[in-house]
Amino acid sequence: MILLEKLKNAEEFLHYLENNIPESTEHVNTPSFNGQSKEETLFYNLLNKKRAQGEVSPYPSNWSTFLATPKENIQNTPCIKSRKEITSRFCIPHVTSSELIKVPSYMRGRIQLTAINSCIDSFNTTLNKKYDIMKQKKSALKPKDLEMFLSWKEQNNIRNDDNYCTPDDLINIAGFKMDKAAYNIITILRHLKRLQEVKLKGMKSRYIVIDS
Repeated sequence: MILLEKLKNAEEFLHYLENNIPESTEHVNTPSFNGQSKEETLFYNLLNKKRAQGEVSPYPSNWSTFLATPKENIQNTPCIKSRKEITSRFCIPHVTSSELIKVPSYMRGRIQLTAINSCIDSFNTTLNKKYDIMKQKKSALKPKDLEMFLSWKEQNNIRNDDNYCTPDDLINIAGFKMDKAAYNIITILRHLKRLQEVKLKGMKSRYIVIDS
């Protein structure tokens, strides 16, 4: 729709030029700018005047480039990722409806897809926060973060697994409620190869991310 609007505006002003600019104009010593021809300069001057009067919607700074861009290329251009998305280390993919329907009914029960993906979001939040803290110096950490940092170091001394979190991490970082429904969802995530659960003697479970 935007492209059609711009094309319509361009056609209207070309028509305006043809009918309102006297022939003698081509002999006028109109200065060009940015490598534009006299005709292009006149066009932009008129367009700016009409736009200032509120008769034309905003337009791209480079008409030729914009109008030469195929419509499908404009639509398929990926949006710029936010800084948070760019720096995120972990992104467990959401479960799709086609995946969920293949999960055995006894395991799936009445659990909704939105609840499963909300749980995945909590895992992603927890894992990214955890490893952001682990990269920092102890002296730069706040007391609460330092407490978690030391706990993770101790866990790694017992067994050094990559890319994991514990139920306590989910609770403390993401505010995730570890109830019966949560454990049922985690069972589904294990079945779908999103997570691996490791149980160590005398310690809480570790949920390890399975690389896709």
